[in-house]
Amino acid sequence: MDETDRMEVDIHEIIDHCVESFSLQLKESKSDIRKQLSATRSVVLGSRLQLSSAVMNIIDNAITHSRDLPLIQIRTRNEGTGIRIEIEDNGPGIAENEQELVFKKAYRIRNGKKLPEGFGLGLYLAKKLVEIHGGRLSLFSDGTSGSRFVIQLPQMS
Repeated sequence: MDETDRMEVDIHEIIDHCVESFSLQLKESKSDIRKQLSATRSVVLGSRLQLSSAVMNIIDNAITHSRDLPLIQIRTRNEGTGIRIEIEDNGPGIAENEQELVFKKAYRIRNGKKLPEGFGLGLYLAKKLVEIHGGRLSLFSDGTSGSRFVIQLPQMS
């Protein structure tokens, strides 16, 4: 990331903006996003556009792969000297053998025999954008009930 792209950005404002961007899609799919923004230090140094893109790609995947009435929970908290963002869905989960693959370029999880729409770039891009910011993107899923994506970003120094 170019140093000129770095500025103080509030993760909570990014999350609010991302959720608002999905409001029509959420209404149409009878989905719900619940936020629990508990981090008291939510400002990081980075690109608003890149961090928004990372969060939006994860939310979009959660909506796409969730069950009939998608429920997505977004939580933040401070962890050490950084901020932790959790985006959890109530979808079918991601099998253990596919968990590392979902971050690979152009990989798409098969639901039955049919491939989902898209190009398989969302999680790949999200991971790259988080890493550009000195962070880490992880996935936790038991493979049967929901997935939790965790973004860990360093705070401003």
